[in-house]
Amino acid sequence: MNSRLLVIGCSYIENVYVTGSLPTDGGISEGELPKVRPGGRAGTAAVMASRLTGDEILLCSAIGNDSNGKGLISFYKENKINTSYVSFPEGMQTGICNVIVEKSHSTVKKILYKGASNSFSSAKVASALMSYPDAIYLTAEVPELLAAQVIASANAQDIPVYLDMSGYTPGSSIGTVGDLELFICS
Repeated sequence: MNSRLLVIGCSYIENVYVTGSLPTDGGISEGELPKVRPGGRAGTAAVMASRLTGDEILLCSAIGNDSNGKGLISFYKENKINTSYVSFPEGMQTGICNVIVEKSHSTVKKILYKGASNSFSSAKVASALMSYPDAIYLTAEVPELLAAQVIASANAQDIPVYLDMSGYTPGSSIGTVGDLELFICS
């Protein structure tokens, strides 16, 4: 049997705008029609792991029960991601990240509205942790208390935790609460 990887973190939609130059203060720059794509560290990691390994990938995230959220769920299912542990907080929209890319200098600017991504269901997280994963991929963009609980639970069950530090907040103690492996990405 293949391995089971539990991925915990944010999932949202990205609108990618490409422009010749970034606007100056108060200015306007013309851009291309945005490309809409799935985003978020956890959603992206889950799809990548599924495509590369063929292992069972479980996603624990929170998205809105709106058209963007429904599109994300369809995309994850097309990529063979188990979405049983995705929660849909009532009245919240799916997060949106607007990504502005300057062609000539490859400069990237992002504006993120986290939306439902900030509202993890503790019941879904607890259920996901009891799903007998072989490893956990946790993103540092989740609330610090949640990350500490996930790491402590995984350590108690002898499950390795891989922490993606790319969403790390300076001053956070996430990396000090238990045994884990660190990924530092930009």
